[in-house]
Amino acid sequence: IDLRIVPSGARYVVSGQVLGPDEHGAVVLAPEQVGATVHEAPLDAMGEFHLADVTPGRYQLSLLLAGHEIVLPPFEVGSAG
Repeated sequence: IDLRIVPSGARYVVSGQVLGPDEHGAVVLAPEQVGATVHEAPLDAMGEFHLADVTPGRYQLSLLLAGHEIVLPPFEVGSAG
């Protein structure tokens, strides 16, 4: 997976590309903070995704591919506080 985190004002854009033989599926960006927004996006024909308006915090990214879920280690987006 290629992952990019880019500032957009006080928020962030998390985007990337899943490389491999099966590029169909979706990504889910789940926050560790209770009550924060869960972001979800489908993969396009090139395996790319784009999640806008992400607030700073600690998140976990899950890849939903061909009936499988791959969960990546948690990571920080921006400064949580």
